[in-house]
Amino acid sequence: MTSKIPEIDTESLKQEIKQELLKREILLGLDSSEDIDFVEIAKIPLKRWKFIVVFSMVCVIWSLYYAINAANFYKARVSIFFHGKVGNPLTNLIGGNLPFGLSLGGGGGSDYLIAFLKSETIANELIQKFNLSSNPLIVGKANPAGLKHDDILNILKGLVDFSRTKEGLTEISVETISATLSADIAEGYIGILRKFAKGPEKSKRMFIESQLEKFRQELSEAEQKLKIFQEKNKIFSIDRQTEAIVQNLARLESDKIDSSISLQIQQSVLKSSGNVPELVRFREKELSELAKQHGIESALASEEKKLNEYPALILENAHLLRERIVKEKVFSLLNEQLETAKIAEAEEGSQFEVIDHARPPDYRSRPKRSKMVILFSSVGFIFSIFLAFILEYWEKKKNS
Repeated sequence: MTSKIPEIDTESLKQEIKQELLKREILLGLDSSEDIDFVEIAKIPLKRWKFIVVFSMVCVIWSLYYAINAANFYKARVSIFFHGKVGNPLTNLIGGNLPFGLSLGGGGGSDYLIAFLKSETIANELIQKFNLSSNPLIVGKANPAGLKHDDILNILKGLVDFSRTKEGLTEISVETISATLSADIAEGYIGILRKFAKGPEKSKRMFIESQLEKFRQELSEAEQKLKIFQEKNKIFSIDRQTEAIVQNLARLESDKIDSSISLQIQQSVLKSSGNVPELVRFREKELSELAKQHGIESALASEEKKLNEYPALILENAHLLRERIVKEKVFSLLNEQLETAKIAEAEEGSQFEVIDHARPPDYRSRPKRSKMVILFSSVGFIFSIFLAFILEYWEKKKNS
């Protein structure tokens, strides 16, 4: 009985032989590895010295051309010191733009201040003030087509740098191709900070000035109305009893206006400081003043009844005279309050001091042409040696 000889899988056998031969070839290659000939390697740069010299010279010439034609940049700086007074949060300085009345005195405050200086609000002020969107020193000789507002913001962001010195100063640096423009933009930040400055006493003074201007116009109109009426109707005086009633009405009404203005001043100051607890307590005083005004209104109504008994012509004259006297009293009162507010503002002092103002620099900040040429020349020389080795390798491979 004959046994069957198993069939040989020739494909599998071929694969195994190939793998075995490959392993042996790798091992033989490792065993026969030769030591690197460093002498031969060192000869390659000498062999291709002409290529290295020419390539290096090209790099030197190119670096010289680039350095000569590179635009000069000038950096202007301003240094500011911000006071960290107790009860004098720097949120007043920037009109309550920072949340929750965060005080900017101290180390952490400078971070919030720098964040405010970097804000789009400030950037927009500068773009508008210096017309940066069409300034050829900023956007080039011609405003590129399609240049949008965000592009201008990014350009400005690249020109300005904010930092805090170890002495605790906040430094604003502006670098452009114009020494004058760099200084102007740096000083522009100071102007904007002053614009946004709203200390409590300054807020009070500004509010009083606005009210004073309003009552100045109203007083002028009241005087003109009374003059025209009296000239038209040939009335130039009133009896003592009527005058007493008018004076009493004017006093009551001026007291009412004074109470209302005082509330508005205090509310304006508290809002500018962001003092929430004081705003809550202010509500109690507001209710008290409103009750006082209600009492004045009752007294006014009682006095007005006395005037209603007079003829219409005398009554109209009395009303116009009363209006003029009220405006005079309120105007005089506001003038006194303005002087007091100015003194308080001066005593309060500035919330920041400019230590160093920006001035157009005499020397450029960059480029450093000598360093630029040395750097590019060195890199070109090293790269030429690297290329020499690559050329040598290609040549040997081609000839083998």
